[in-house]
Amino acid sequence: MNRVSRIALLSSHVLLACAALPVAAAPAIGTDNVSAIKGHRKVVIAEFGVEFYTQLHSEGRAGGSNAQVTTTLTGVSDATFQAVTEQAYKDTVAALTQAGFEVMDPQVLKASPLYQELATKYGTASPQTFVDEKLVEGAPSISKIFAPAGMPAFFSSSAIRGDFGQRTDSQNQGRGKKEGDLAKSLDVTLLHVHYLASFGLVSGTKNGVLAGIAGVARAAIEPQPVLFPEETEIQFVTDAGFRTFTNSHRPRHSGAVYLKAPLSAGSGIFELKDTTSTESKKGDAITNAFGSLVGGFGQKRKSSEAVPQSEAAYGEAIQKLIGESANGLTQALAGAL
Repeated sequence: MNRVSRIALLSSHVLLACAALPVAAAPAIGTDNVSAIKGHRKVVIAEFGVEFYTQLHSEGRAGGSNAQVTTTLTGVSDATFQAVTEQAYKDTVAALTQAGFEVMDPQVLKASPLYQELATKYGTASPQTFVDEKLVEGAPSISKIFAPAGMPAFFSSSAIRGDFGQRTDSQNQGRGKKEGDLAKSLDVTLLHVHYLASFGLVSGTKNGVLAGIAGVARAAIEPQPVLFPEETEIQFVTDAGFRTFTNSHRPRHSGAVYLKAPLSAGSGIFELKDTTSTESKKGDAITNAFGSLVGGFGQKRKSSEAVPQSEAAYGEAIQKLIGESANGLTQALAGAL
C-alpha cells in the first residue's frame, strides 16, 4: 500500500467513525495489555502533551485524477494552546486521582539521572512543531505539541505518523528497558499521556479498480473540534518494562488505553475562508464547496483557512473533549487494577 493510500484509508476510517459518534456519547475506549497495570496504583506522569493540528492536508486519487485540499487553522494563539494544555494536565491528574491512583509529584523524576538522560535524548523544548511530510505528496499536515510549564515535549509516534526514526522509536525496546529501570528505581509506574487535537476531519479517495473506472478524485476537510483516536492515549511502563513478544505497535510500553474512535464536539464553531489562488481555480473542479474538492482528470488544488468564532470557543470545545477523554481513559485504566 503506498503512502497516500495509507493516509486516505486512515482518514476515511476517522471520518466515518466520527460521523457515527453522537456528540454526547461516552468516549469509545480501547485497551492494549491493560491488565499489566494490576497492582500498580502509584503512578507519575513522565510525559504529557497536547498536540494541536495547525494545518491539515487531504489528498484523493482516482485513475488519472488527483484532488488536494489544504486548510490552515487561524485565529488561535500559542497562549490558548498552552492554557488548554495546563488545564488538560490538571483534569488528567484529577481524573486519575478520582479513579483510585496515587499520583506522585513529577519532581520525583527530576532527581533521577536516568530520567534526565531520557528527557534530554527524547524530549524537546515546548512547543515542538511536527511537520508530517512522509504520508502526503502535495503538502504536509502540521501540528504543535505543548507540554505543561516546566516539562519537555515528547512526540507520540506510531506506525503511521512520523519519519522512519520516529516510527521506529515507538517500538524502541532499548528505551523501554530504561523506562522500566526508571520505574523500578522509583517504585512507581510511568504514565505517558498524549491528546491529539484537530480542527477537522480528513477524507480522500484512494486508487483502486472502481476508483480508476470512475476517474473522479475527491478530497475533503470537514472543520470541527475533534480528538483523534489511537494517539489520544495513556501509555504506561511498569517495573516490568517493555514487552518481548507482542503484536502491539506499542512494544516499548507495558500497556495502554486509548480512544478507539474520534471524539467530536460537532460542527458549527468554524468559518471556512477560501484562499485558493485564481490560477488554481481556473477550470479546476467539478465541485468546489465547503472544504471539499472533486476533480476530473489531472491535478486539482484547493486551500482555505478555518477560523473559529473566537479563541475562547475553540479552547472550550477542545478542553471539553479532553476532559471527557481523560475520564474515559482513566476509568478504563482503573478497571484493570
